Order: sequence, then C-alpha cells, then structure tokens
Amino acid sequence: MLNHGPAAMGASTAGEPGYHAAADPTGTRLAYPMAMKTTALSPIEKLLELYYQPLFRFATLLSGNPTNAMLLTQRTFRLAFDSSRTLPVPTNVRAWLFAILFNKFLEDRLQGSRI
Repeated sequence: MLNHGPAAMGASTAGEPGYHAAADPTGTRLAYPMAMKTTALSPIEKLLELYYQPLFRFATLLSGNPTNAMLLTQRTFRLAFDSSRTLPVPTNVRAWLFAILFNKFLEDRLQGSRI
C-alpha cells in the first residue's frame, strides 16, 4: 500500500540539502522544507499527522482507487478546516472527519462524480 501524507516524508534522494521528499500515488515527488519536520506542529499539522493515514485508507476502501482516495481525503480536510470554527469544543474529531469523508463520498456518488 502506498504511504501518503506528512508521515511519508523521508530523506531526499535528489541531493537537495534541507528538504524531505514524499511521493504521491501519481509518482510526483513533493519537497517539503526540513523546518516543517523539526519545528513544533501547528494544530492543523497535528490533525494531518494523526488522521491522514486512517482517512486515506478508509477513502481507498470506499473508492477502490488510491488517486481518488487521495483527492477525497484532501477535500475532507479542506471542508473540515473551512468549518472548524463551528465545531463545538468537546467533540470527537476523528469521528467528525470520518463522517465528513463518508458524506462527501456519498454526495459524489449521487452526483455521478468519478470518485
């Protein structure tokens, strides 16, 4: 299974000092500044670190396609961050993110989207 998200970052083989690299399912290498790895994580980065992999696996199970799963997972985080101000403080963030992903998947299926 492909490894995606912030946890997938490894040392760059391109000889670029100061950068970590990760690959997406299309084979494109994405470079991230090394400082992202060594500094304290923002709340958004913590959410990505904790929940990207489980959400991606669930999206892959639903869509059956890693590329579509990656798009669905990214859209889930975008929708979550856009509506995070309305989220009550004591909540189960994991369940909330999975509900967003599943509802977005169903919405896309009903509209005849490719995901």
